[in-house]
Amino acid sequence: MEVIKVELYKLKIEKYNVKKAINFPDTFKIDFEKKDGQTEVILYYIDKISDVEKFKKTVRAENMTRDNRIIVVYKKGRNDDVTRDNIHTFFDNIEFKNRVPMLCSLSDELSAFCKSYDKVK
Repeated sequence: MEVIKVELYKLKIEKYNVKKAINFPDTFKIDFEKKDGQTEVILYYIDKISDVEKFKKTVRAENMTRDNRIIVVYKKGRNDDVTRDNIHTFFDNIEFKNRVPMLCSLSDELSAFCKSYDKVK
């Protein structure tokens, strides 16, 4: 089984210390040091469209810092409903704000986009 290295430097998240990668298959290698503390960045792999709701529940349950990033990662070139535009429709603009990069290639197989989470009171 070939392991695919994910190019995280393209996301410009180096300044954040506490990062989590969730729902990634074993074939993808995510390189960052795991640290304890309040979560600043969550990377979440969307394999099927139902994963979007799971992702949103995960983010809402997480104790995120105010300056946070949530990174939605998905496989490029799919012909089903897991595309950037379809995934975007599941995020409202009150809790989930668009952040740069709006579209980023992490490898030959993966794309990502970035948002931040602002807990609605």
